[in-house]
Amino acid sequence: MNNELDVLAPKQFETDSIHEWLSSIQPQPCFAPITLQFIESMSRKLLAPEIKRYPELVALGFWLRTLIRDESKITHSRAFGLQKPLGLVAHFTPSNVDTMFIYSWVCGLLMGNCNIIRVSTQSTEMQQTLFEILNQLFSLSEYQAIAQRNLFVQFDKTSHWSASISKFVDARVMWGGDESVQTIRNLPTKPRAREISFADRYSACVINGEHLDPLEIKSIAAQYWNDIKLFQQQACSSPRVLFWCGEKASYKRFVECLLSVAELDHTNQLHIRNEQLVTAQAIVGLYG
Repeated sequence: MNNELDVLAPKQFETDSIHEWLSSIQPQPCFAPITLQFIESMSRKLLAPEIKRYPELVALGFWLRTLIRDESKITHSRAFGLQKPLGLVAHFTPSNVDTMFIYSWVCGLLMGNCNIIRVSTQSTEMQQTLFEILNQLFSLSEYQAIAQRNLFVQFDKTSHWSASISKFVDARVMWGGDESVQTIRNLPTKPRAREISFADRYSACVINGEHLDPLEIKSIAAQYWNDIKLFQQQACSSPRVLFWCGEKASYKRFVECLLSVAELDHTNQLHIRNEQLVTAQAIVGLYG
């Protein structure tokens, strides 16, 4: 069992002081101006030309930009009622989607919470790029209030750290399979701590071929491919099952277009899993 804990961001954080940090850190107001400014800065960095080689990071950049540019949503939220951060939130994030830990964290950040985010030990180049950006921002004097209240860590899920952290938190956000979520849920935490879990789930897609113009099939196939390729069909939002309503002839045309799109898309060899799944669907559709 590996009990080592590594701090990924902010880099200047002293690991020996983590227990003191967990017990003393104080939240900020919800939708604090400095938080919105930080998110805007992060969005700009993710939308820089050199990041274009990572479509997932570009998508994240646009999502962040949309969050802080829609002032009406923030204003409406403030007018809705009393807003108060929970305190310290632990995020146990998944390994199948490299950027999910940021989405989870930003939700806690906007509400003024302090956050400790456990990131998967399966590090990738894209993830490293994300932490380079985070550490660049955390090193700036204007964002010390953010850096001091948020901690990204990495440790083996079998170590004692999940239990140690759980004792201090006011909320836990748990991502992963049913077994992983249940394991964390069994760890003692504060009596009033809240829990949000995202356990095993997957998506299905239904296409009504009877209402499709033959000229639309190629476009629909391309859109379907874009939905499944990004996270190798491992994300819960990626459809793993396709239900086709309509004639077999239109389905056969759809599969042919889908395979054509897949064959042309050689941007990343990691997408081979998608190609295998798509091929399997094609065999069932054509010969089943």
